[in-house]
Amino acid sequence: MRRWLNSDKPAGSVCDLYTRFARPPKWAATEAGFLAGIDSDFLAVIGEAKKFYLYGPGSRYENLELRGGVDKFFLLSRAEVYGGDKTGTEYEGTPYPYYADYSELLAPSLNADTNRIKYITGPVGWWLRSAASEVGWGYWVNTAGEVKGGFADSLHGLAPACNII
Repeated sequence: MRRWLNSDKPAGSVCDLYTRFARPPKWAATEAGFLAGIDSDFLAVIGEAKKFYLYGPGSRYENLELRGGVDKFFLLSRAEVYGGDKTGTEYEGTPYPYYADYSELLAPSLNADTNRIKYITGPVGWWLRSAASEVGWGYWVNTAGEVKGGFADSLHGLAPACNII
């Protein structure tokens, strides 16, 4: 997801296969990168974000800057949306003001909060950046606004975030 969000490449060339065992996602042949077609004036005011991501076995957090750069668009972490209440949140940041200031929750919690619901034609679930690599699943927000865990092949939407400078 991270590579797609920060790619302006055409369909068929978005995903680089890092090892001989890697396989492209099913959508890679038909989907251009997220940045393809976004207005250049808008992209000019998007700042770079240095985020931690979970990589590899053993739930190892690594700073993206140490892994080759920074992102313009990113997925929010569980801590950035709900506050810190789980191991690893020291790497995942603190709640963004939008989520902290307009929450129905009285304290950091993974419970339902209507301020976390995203809509297309109705409420949809959306992936968070937080993951548990040792079991192959990540966290997402369901249509009631509460955090759930799911396998990486589960279908959920994305709510890309960025920093406007």
